[in-house]
Amino acid sequence: MVLRLLSFRILGELVTIIAIEIGRIVSSTLNIQDVYDGFARKVREIIPFDRITVNTINRKDCTRTVRYVFGNAFLHAKIGETLPYFRTPTEEVSLTKSSLIANSKNWEEMKRKFPETRSLQVGHGTAMFIPLISNNETIAILSLHSLETDIYQENHLRLAEKIGNQIASAIANAQLYLERKRSEEALQESETKFRSVAEQTIVGISIIQDGILQYVNPKYAQMHDYGVEDMIGMSYVEAIYPDDVALVEGFVEKRLSGEIGSSHYECRKIKKNGEPFYVDVYGVSTLYNHRPAVIGVLMDITERKREIMSRVVYEKFSPYPDLA
Repeated sequence: MVLRLLSFRILGELVTIIAIEIGRIVSSTLNIQDVYDGFARKVREIIPFDRITVNTINRKDCTRTVRYVFGNAFLHAKIGETLPYFRTPTEEVSLTKSSLIANSKNWEEMKRKFPETRSLQVGHGTAMFIPLISNNETIAILSLHSLETDIYQENHLRLAEKIGNQIASAIANAQLYLERKRSEEALQESETKFRSVAEQTIVGISIIQDGILQYVNPKYAQMHDYGVEDMIGMSYVEAIYPDDVALVEGFVEKRLSGEIGSSHYECRKIKKNGEPFYVDVYGVSTLYNHRPAVIGVLMDITERKREIMSRVVYEKFSPYPDLA
């Protein structure tokens, strides 16, 4: 009895030391693969296994994705492989947030209960399935498999749960990082496509945020007789004819506030030398660097305006109104 208590005490101290070391590994690198490798090596010091895997959970489509495999991959699990978790221990463990052990006492029952689990159907010794929880949500499942029958007992399960908690936060951070990276890549791709079109178009395009021109295409700068770099960073009202500033500001503010999603109007702009010209403007609300902004599409209609005004004058003062 004394020897058993002593062995449990020594084992408990060893687990604490390993948990600290795993915590150090987690905090020392942003590479989740390094975390998995260090974690697996430390787990093996106190829990025997032939294979250890980590599967992340996607509740939206009820799937699991193999993120890590270490040891004997006798089931040929492929990192990155995505599989449905319906009628598997992953489903039960993720929903109940409680661990499971599969051994000779319940193997047949587990096979019937989880017919979609390959490791159970081929009969590999003993297995443990541990939920990895972050913010009260199961984000991944830690699985340990051994070819040796009944090697895992409740004390192994408790140990696995304790050290599993050490990598849950690392996995959560890695998922957030990947999601952010995918979002940034998608945004970059979208911006590249936008620029490739905007740089070649025959209309002027601008992005306004915080009252500043954050982007103008070459045509927009050409309309105002500026260079592109000269206009970026300029207050957008600097290039508006003074009498039309209130009109344009009103439309911009309504789009930014969400009162209107788009607007279409005519106004006067001014070139670098102060010469006014007319534009037809179509504006829409958007997000630029994750914040509200307005995209403006401009077409120079000065010649059209002159033609209309000339026709009006001709019709008004022509001695032959019926021929106008």
